[in-house]
Amino acid sequence: LREALALHDAGSTDPTRAARRARRSALLPELRLRARRGRERDASETQTGTNLSTDDDAVLEGTLVFQLPRAVYSGDEAAWSREARAQAAARVQVVRLVVGLYFERRRLQLEQALGDVSVSSVVRIAELEALLDGLTGGRFGELLRASREPESP
Repeated sequence: LREALALHDAGSTDPTRAARRARRSALLPELRLRARRGRERDASETQTGTNLSTDDDAVLEGTLVFQLPRAVYSGDEAAWSREARAQAAARVQVVRLVVGLYFERRRLQLEQALGDVSVSSVVRIAELEALLDGLTGGRFGELLRASREPESP
C-alpha cells in the first residue's frame, strides 16, 4: 500500500505548495519600462528677441507594480483547493483498489491451501499479483520473488 501511494504521489503536484508559491509570487514586482524619444520646441524670449530651439529628448521611465492583495489570497487558491480534494479522493480510490485486490488474492490463496485448487483461481491469483505489481511500480513483484527464493547461507 505504501509503495502504491508513493507511486501515485510521485506524479502529482503538491497543491498546498503551489498555492503558497502563488501567494509568494505577489511579493515579486512587475517591472514596466517605457522609453520615448521626441523633439520639443522651446520658445524663449530674451531682450534681443525670441529664440526658437529644438531639443532632442530621450526619456526612460520605469515602474514597479506589486500585487500585494495576492500575497494574502491568490485567485489560484480555489483551483488548487479543488486539486487537493481531487488528489485526496484519488488516494482513497488507490487504497481501496490495492486493499481489495490484495485480500481477494489472499482469499484465493487460502482456498487453495484448503484444497480448492482450480485453474481459474490460479490464473486469477496471477492476474491479481500482476495488477498489484503494476500499482506498486514493480515493488510487489520484487517482494514476492524475494519471499519465494530460498534463503542462501
